[in-house]
Amino acid sequence: MKQVANGLQVEGNFGTAHVYRSSLNAIIAYSGKVDFTFDEVSPEWLKGFEVYLRSRGCSWNTVSTYLRTFRAVYNRAVDLRKLLMYLTCSVLFIPVLVPIINVRCVMTI
Repeated sequence: MKQVANGLQVEGNFGTAHVYRSSLNAIIAYSGKVDFTFDEVSPEWLKGFEVYLRSRGCSWNTVSTYLRTFRAVYNRAVDLRKLLMYLTCSVLFIPVLVPIINVRCVMTI
């Protein structure tokens, strides 16, 4: 999430980057740790996070924004994993007909 926020800031999306950082700070405060994996997320975790935010006095709009931001980062991670799995399978099972430089370009998207 921090990497996404940094990327947004570099692109000039300062407001969106701020929302991502605020969401990250709330997740760190709730989970009690800086290193967080998606394996720890469950419906119960999400509900607990919502309750935690409301108990801190966050409005429903803030809760919605933080959860939407979390979902966006999660979806990016899923898409990246699918891309990496596709590239790995392509390299392992299909002869590479494209120069390696093109593969690098795909991975940086």
